Amino acid sequence: NDGLQYQDHDWSYLVAEDRRFHSEAETKIAAAGEKEYAKGSDLPLETYDVGDGQYFDPRTGYVHDLKTGDQLRQPDDDERQWILARCR
Repeated sequence: NDGLQYQDHDWSYLVAEDRRFHSEAETKIAAAGEKEYAKGSDLPLETYDVGDGQYFDPRTGYVHDLKTGDQLRQPDDDERQWILARCR
């Protein structure tokens, strides 16, 4: 049992505005095209939210994991410029 109440019309999942399955909506998986951004207070100062629980720190030059602070990767010059121009 997935906990979904049967409705033969006006259901709230797999609709044009939100194409997630019921189970995805229940577990808070983002809809297609949406990014998971951190709350402003979760980000270290002077860093850029690159989505998916990661942030870029221009002081270290690395993308870090938001929860652990671990360095994940070092973006190349093109990605670094993209982050600085488009991320908040």
